[in-house]
Amino acid sequence: MPTSERFTGKNARLYVATSSSTAAIPAYAIKEFEYNTSFDAIDVTSFGDDNMTYLAGATDSSGSFSGFVDKASGNTFQNSINGDARKFYFYIDLANDPTKYIYGTAIWSWTESYSRAGAAEVSGSWNAAGGVYKTW
Repeated sequence: MPTSERFTGKNARLYVATSSSTAAIPAYAIKEFEYNTSFDAIDVTSFGDDNMTYLAGATDSSGSFSGFVDKASGNTFQNSINGDARKFYFYIDLANDPTKYIYGTAIWSWTESYSRAGAAEVSGSWNAAGGVYKTW
């Protein structure tokens, strides 16, 4: 029976470059990161086929993130408003296994939300601007 390798996101960490030519730096106070991947399904169903038939076309990667506004990571998201693609690395467990991460280049958008009764929050989305890969 295989050994389970389930884990929490407690030690996860997102790094994002502040420009298209700089190294990625930690994005502080991020609490959620989502990675979606899909592909174009090209319909090649023809007469006589018993079922719909598809070919896989181009892949697409995108995702979202959320967390808390933190002055220490202001440049991470502030500098992405020009639409330039930025390198990113999402480590699923940086403390215990830094060899497992998702990485690529993406364009970023975000929203900041401020409330008198709660913490200032940040959320947003990203879309691949090239390949996005997993190391495991």
